[in-house]
Amino acid sequence: MKELNSVFKIVIVHDDLISAIQAVEMLKRLAERLESEHGIGCNIWQTINNIWKFDWLEDPELWEQVVANTIEADMIIISAGSSTELPACVRNWIEKALPRKQGEPTALVALIGGERKNRSESSQSGVFLRQMAQQFGFDFFCNLDHQPAL
Repeated sequence: MKELNSVFKIVIVHDDLISAIQAVEMLKRLAERLESEHGIGCNIWQTINNIWKFDWLEDPELWEQVVANTIEADMIIISAGSSTELPACVRNWIEKALPRKQGEPTALVALIGGERKNRSESSQSGVFLRQMAQQFGFDFFCNLDHQPAL
């Protein structure tokens, strides 16, 4: 069995505990699928480089550390609860860190909203993240892309 652990780095930036759990659960499903369908072993706890809360991006010292980890990451997961628009500190981090990764193989994953009544309310974040991924040549995956309209 191939091992993915030593080369694949993941950064998770999340809104709250629920959205952090949502990101980790998604990674568990991905790891199970990689192993069952492709024979690639993946211990998600070894691949996650860092998990950061949105609010922490307001601290200049932590912000620099998140940027450094983002530059090294192979996958960046942004898990945004039910917010309609990403906070300014998150948008700033994305706009400053992603250009430094341009041309690097990177997956940008958006997990937007949990239980929401109006899907379009939560899509502003997804649209912004999709535009950033396209601008910098990243693969983009969003949970809103695979859900039926309500």
